[in-house]
Amino acid sequence: MKKMKKIGIFDSGVDTPEEIILAAGFTPYRLFGDPEIEPDKANEHIPPTHCVWTRNLLELAMKGFSNDVVGIITTHGCDRTNREFDIWKECVDIDFMYFLNSPRKLDSAALRFFINDLNELIIQLEEHFNIKITKERLRESIKKMNIIRKLLREISNYRKQMVLSGSEFHGIVKNVQISNKDDAIDILKTKQEELRERQPFSKKNYKKILLTGSDLDDTEFIRYIESLGFQVIIDDLGVGTKYFWESVEETGDPIEAIAKYHMSKPI
Repeated sequence: MKKMKKIGIFDSGVDTPEEIILAAGFTPYRLFGDPEIEPDKANEHIPPTHCVWTRNLLELAMKGFSNDVVGIITTHGCDRTNREFDIWKECVDIDFMYFLNSPRKLDSAALRFFINDLNELIIQLEEHFNIKITKERLRESIKKMNIIRKLLREISNYRKQMVLSGSEFHGIVKNVQISNKDDAIDILKTKQEELRERQPFSKKNYKKILLTGSDLDDTEFIRYIESLGFQVIIDDLGVGTKYFWESVEETGDPIEAIAKYHMSKPI
């Protein structure tokens, strides 16, 4: 199988439509930070008092991506990602960059606005990469992503059964967000079979908690929480339930379905 090129996702939430990236023939590739590095170059462009996560990602981007990352999509997720887009355009060596205006309001006017911007994203991808994104390919991509979402929902339940740790599950979601989606489905099915045979934790006195946030991509932080005697049985993280809790409608216009899906998620 020919290795697919990647479109990087710089997103403080989960507003980037992976189905469109898939339908364009690319692998959606969420960008994660590296807590082991210092954002020295990024600090030349962003005050060191600003969010360390966005500075860390800018640092990694300025060092250069691998050759298979051919574009970046970022979204209207927060003030940090909004304003950093201009800095990325100046400082990051990559041909294709697109800022997706994902709306904060959730009314009919916002839906029309978002549909228009999704269509503009499709036009920009088609023109830049000389490709055609058809409705049929979008529908196929929706079905593929819905399979992934369903598998993740089922695997997530093993956290409540004290079979799967919160940190292991966080690592699974991260792996899905950077993997070829066909490979991701195989990985999840294999993990599901393994979990069916796995016994609950021998330690019985973990305190069950909800972990809330948005940009947490450092699995080591969750391991630290676990070392204190807690088990994350549910979350509302971008690298967590916000990524898979609902599915995209598989009938009707695919662009409208994708837009409605993203606008129905909790902010």
